[in-house]
Amino acid sequence: MSKENIKVRVFRDNPFCWQSKDILRLIQKKYKGQKLTSRTAVYTVLTQVASDSSADEYETWGVKVMEMAGVGYTTLRNIFNEFVDLKIIKRKQERTKKGTYGKLEISLLEPKPTDSQSKPNGKPEHQPSHKPEAIDW
Repeated sequence: MSKENIKVRVFRDNPFCWQSKDILRLIQKKYKGQKLTSRTAVYTVLTQVASDSSADEYETWGVKVMEMAGVGYTTLRNIFNEFVDLKIIKRKQERTKKGTYGKLEISLLEPKPTDSQSKPNGKPEHQPSHKPEAIDW
């Protein structure tokens, strides 16, 4: 390949967000089926909002997360409680003077990787049994 054909990718201001592979592996190991789908969706939304906010600590509305992840109130509340227990997030939400809930304060956390989350060399413990080019979409 000649030097003229090499293009440098610039990551500043690009439309993507960072997600921890260790957290994704933790979610994938802990949950199956619909629970895996909803937990992955909520985590994806939380990282997207963090990216939009340019911070790992931000304020957002619960209804915004519900709409973006496609989950209901009870499901989101359960997921947030589980994510707090798993040390994926810290969450704070206070009631307003009218007795309603205000904005959520979310902090994305990075748990220490364990043997069950990743191998010391950084490669996942489970490798797909198929080659991506073999998938027939």
